[in-house]
Amino acid sequence: MTTDVMPRFDELSSAVQLEITQHGGHVGLVAGKNPFKPIYWLEHRILAFLKQQHDEAGQGF
Repeated sequence: MTTDVMPRFDELSSAVQLEITQHGGHVGLVAGKNPFKPIYWLEHRILAFLKQQHDEAGQGF
């Protein structure tokens, strides 16, 4: 995807958090050296995002 087709921050709803990664894409979301034990980036990112939201709310983990 090129920057020409990506939305600008002012085009996004306030309920949307746009994250742009240096590398990746739909194929880049799977990592790991063992093809039978893949590491899924999205699973880790979801947990990190929820922890960040929780910490920012002053709750801590």
